[in-house]
Amino acid sequence: PMRRDVRARALGPVRCAGSIGPCGDESGSGTILVVALLATATACALVLAIGGSILAARARLDAVADLAALAGADVSATSAWEEVGSRPCEEARAVAEANGVELESCEIIGTDTRVVVVSKGAGLASPILVRSRARAGPASTSEIVPGGDSSGAP
Repeated sequence: PMRRDVRARALGPVRCAGSIGPCGDESGSGTILVVALLATATACALVLAIGGSILAARARLDAVADLAALAGADVSATSAWEEVGSRPCEEARAVAEANGVELESCEIIGTDTRVVVVSKGAGLASPILVRSRARAGPASTSEIVPGGDSSGAP
């Protein structure tokens, strides 16, 4: 073992072709590892931030869709005994616009109001379309009693 050590010192460090330092020199590899880890952590944080903003926009949009459908259903509740025309959808559109979203579609089926709202500002780099649907109205049409209460009591 001693002989090999003496021989290595006499010859000096072994150099690889085309390299300045000795063969197998790993100086600077820690820097590359840290940069790679920071890039990975940044990418993960960005994905979480975008995902979180989309989920928050979706929750807000669900609430606005519910409000718009309720506003329309409030007007369409009287459709069993009077002509409501397009007033339920006009009310739903007014509520949606007051909350900064677009009413994509509105449908009146009996006393039900069904709406679809869309928001175009959830993404960071490019806008991502987020849609939400809602329905509002009585659980069944037999619950509506013209000229009386809907409790079902005699």
